[in-house]
Amino acid sequence: MFTELQQSNIELQLAYDTTLEGWRRRWIWRDKETEGHTQRVTLMMVRLAHLAGLSDEEIISARRGALLHDIAKWVFQTAFS
Repeated sequence: MFTELQQSNIELQLAYDTTLEGWRRRWIWRDKETEGHTQRVTLMMVRLAHLAGLSDEEIISARRGALLHDIAKWVFQTAFS
């Protein structure tokens, strides 16, 4: 049962990351001016997280946060434009 729970957790994390990546691609498709920006920010965030000595789990969260920062911008602009 524990192994099944671990596998479910891995699948859920993969689905979450895939969803974030899909949203990021949608953002780039809509706004070519920022193409590559999210990737650069994400890479910098991961590097900084490593330098700061964050754990693997914290680095994953930091990476996701970097991806979400432009997604939130896109959602806000879409909702209020």
